[in-house]
Amino acid sequence: MHDLSPLIAYRSLRLLNDGRNSTFLVEVIKAGHSDLRRNALGILKIPQASRNCDALPDISHRQETAANSLLSMSCTAPLLTAAAACEAIFARPHRRSVDTRYPQCFGSVQVPVELLWATMDGRGWVEPGAEEEKLCRALLFEYIPNLEPLMPKDVTPAIAAETHRVLKTIHASNVCHNDLENVRIRPEVGFCNIFIQQCSRNVYVLDFDAARIVDNTPEGQRLLEEEANNLDRIFQMILSGENPRKRFPREVLRLMA
Repeated sequence: MHDLSPLIAYRSLRLLNDGRNSTFLVEVIKAGHSDLRRNALGILKIPQASRNCDALPDISHRQETAANSLLSMSCTAPLLTAAAACEAIFARPHRRSVDTRYPQCFGSVQVPVELLWATMDGRGWVEPGAEEEKLCRALLFEYIPNLEPLMPKDVTPAIAAETHRVLKTIHASNVCHNDLENVRIRPEVGFCNIFIQQCSRNVYVLDFDAARIVDNTPEGQRLLEEEANNLDRIFQMILSGENPRKRFPREVLRLMA
């Protein structure tokens, strides 16, 4: 994963999420360029644990970095150098195939968080070499507009089939996403990190901070198969109108109540 910190400048436009990770919508330009016409929107994701800059990267950050490194290798044009990754940020948007229905991770960025917050108040750009004591680890992702979380009411046979194909391409990189079902609402069914784009109705899978990298052993492949089968069961339950509570014994339902 290339460090893009010396190559780009950016400013925060909006805080999108401030939970386990702080996620910002940012505008990005090349460092030292006054031509703002060549800009791009991106997503800057900062793990909360990295706010303590003396600490080692937390597990979720390591998992997300590893997963996105593998996924980026499966792209048509892998980002082999930091310069290539920087150019990819500003490439013109193109129609995405089912093989890349997850945001491309361009690389890592060392972020002065206090300065990033300040840019939201109209104080300019975060430039390379910004003098800040606290630099936090972050990842810069492609921005995909108009995404809405997939809800059970949105599920159709076509959506279910497309989601299965997207997951299959992720599994082909030996990445088990590991966070696609909203287990907090059990015994009801719901999804995590699966999105529908409003205009195209394409399916996208986001957020690999709980991902597991598996190998080609039977155990590793079993994890991928279990994830695919579990998602298929949820889709079948929704499409058939089956009561989701039936999948749990009475004793378990009492504990969930």
